This record gives sequence, C-alpha cells and structure tokens, in this order.
Amino acid sequence: MTQDNGKRAQSYLLSLLHLSPFVLHHTWTATFKYTPAYQIVFRKMTSTSAISLVNRVGHDPSKPTVIGLYGLPATGKSTVLEGLRNKLGETEFAFFDGSDVISYLVHGGLKAFQKLEDPEKKKWRAEAITHIKNEAAASGKIAVVTGHFMFWSKEDSAPYAVYMPEDLETFTQIIYLNPNALVLLFQVMNEQI
Repeated sequence: MTQDNGKRAQSYLLSLLHLSPFVLHHTWTATFKYTPAYQIVFRKMTSTSAISLVNRVGHDPSKPTVIGLYGLPATGKSTVLEGLRNKLGETEFAFFDGSDVISYLVHGGLKAFQKLEDPEKKKWRAEAITHIKNEAAASGKIAVVTGHFMFWSKEDSAPYAVYMPEDLETFTQIIYLNPNALVLLFQVMNEQI
C-alpha cells in the first residue's frame, strides 16, 4: 500500500463526510494516521482499521474499485455524487448516476426502460453495472455510482429489490445514505413543488 493510495482514500472519505449532513447507519470508526477518527458507514462492515480500509480501496488492481451510493429516493444520492465530483474532480474518480447509464444504454432512454417487463429490466440493470465496471477498469479510476437497492410497489404495498447479483459482485464498497426523517420529508416536499 503506497502512501498516495492512503491519502487518496483519506481524501475521498473526508470529502464524503464534509459534504453529507446525513446520518449513516451501521457506523464504524476509521482512524487515519493523518487525521482524527471519523464515523462512517460501509454496508456489511462492522469494524476495521485504517490499514484494512486503505487496502480495500487500493485493493487488487485487476478488479476496479466501484463504490455504490445507495439510499431511498430523495435521500441526497445525486447531491452527494455531485458534491464529490466537484470536490474530487475527475482525474482519479469517475462518477455515474445509475439511471443515466441505463438511459444511455436502452434505446428510447429511461422512459422506454420503465415500460419494460421485469426480466428485460434486470437484463439492462446488469448491463449498466457491467458498463460502469468496464469503464472503471479501462480508465483505472475509482468509480462512484448512485443506485437503488429496492423500490416500494404501489400495487402490492410491499418493497421489491432491484439490485442485481452483478451489483454485489462489482461494488467494492456500498455507502447507504440514511437521512433524518425530517430531512427526507423536506427533500420529498421540495421535489413535488
């Protein structure tokens, strides 16, 4: 692990923490040699050290680093993505809105995608994450991607998962944005105006 990779990981995480007013869950502490401890969240991780965190971000170069930003609609995924893009630039990072990638790949865009049957939607979701993974591998950049884990069915009044096995194989980290309920209500109200 080089010091540059450690600083890059540190820069990424500190940028995320300073941009996001959201409360994240399943917190663990990452302590860096150069900074005080910060509380951050990675799905499926309960504890780690700075060394294992940096090794995770600077992992096997044959597999690209792809970081997923998940959260309910209106939790601020796009805001965090744009904030990271502005703060970090695109020299070492590539930023993707998962819906934009689907819109790019599907003839007719997102509206055409939304009219498809579930098996066809699954095919395009898998294509989208594969496209992102291939872009990250070809460029050597760390990819940051907004995505959805599940939606709420209006017909069944129940949640249904929209993540793909390819998502779980591709993402090296998943950050779940979990805002305060009042922040979420404010965001939803503003989007409807």
